[in-house]
Amino acid sequence: MKAKLLLVLVLISAGLFAEQAPSNEPQYTKEGELVKPENYREWIYLSSGMGMTYGSPIANPDDQDFDNVFVTPQAYKSFLATGTWPDKTMMALEVRFSASKGSINKGGRFQDKLAGVEIHLKDEKRFLSTIARRLDTLGAITRGQRQTDGQGLFRADDNLESAYAKASQPA
Repeated sequence: MKAKLLLVLVLISAGLFAEQAPSNEPQYTKEGELVKPENYREWIYLSSGMGMTYGSPIANPDDQDFDNVFVTPQAYKSFLATGTWPDKTMMALEVRFSASKGSINKGGRFQDKLAGVEIHLKDEKRFLSTIARRLDTLGAITRGQRQTDGQGLFRADDNLESAYAKASQPA
């Protein structure tokens, strides 16, 4: 009996001191800033691109960066099941410099040093109307519109942060 009790205590102690896996839930500072998840490279890899831009094309191809996109495993699993990214989905956009020298290659480019990381978060409670405004500004296809350059699709009374909109939202 004592041996079983000792074994149970040892197993519980080992569980308490085992290294906890980092959370894939959004974490915030006291000031409300999103904390960059340190384990984003362990998430599901979605895609890579080179020289991707929403602005003017980069004139010098040697200055094009690589982009890698990662998403939390639970968000990816939910997306596969429903076709929609769930609330609290976090995606990491990792930007890396490109290089052509440093390997035995005779041509082409490869990913080099880290240039930066952006964390994109879907949080419907925190960012209620930000996305709608950005889509309109970027000229995204909304309400069947196919024109670009922000079509003024959202009127002032469409603002989801107005006093009336806030009063209608659950706490």
